[in-house]
Amino acid sequence: MKNNYFFLLLGSTFLLSFFSKILLNTDDLITNSLSEQFTIEQINAVINFREKWQWVAYFFLPVLLLLKIIIIASIIDVGCFFFLKRNQIQKTIQHSR
Repeated sequence: MKNNYFFLLLGSTFLLSFFSKILLNTDDLITNSLSEQFTIEQINAVINFREKWQWVAYFFLPVLLLLKIIIIASIIDVGCFFFLKRNQIQKTIQHSR
């Protein structure tokens, strides 16, 4: 069941990144922002380079998402561990009185 949540989160992340690329029209934004500093050929080279290596972002997206989930889960687990230790010590002190 937990595996399904990861794939659901991963799918929604892919969809959001895909639709944000379409809705924001990033190629036009890049062209407009770089048009004052570079020539059209240089801007086209930047856009072609970005499109060529775009698959890398889609490859690393699940890896980074999984890493983020693992780090957050580890921090919560360590916090629960220390919280339970503190409660056990307080219960031991209360019982010894």
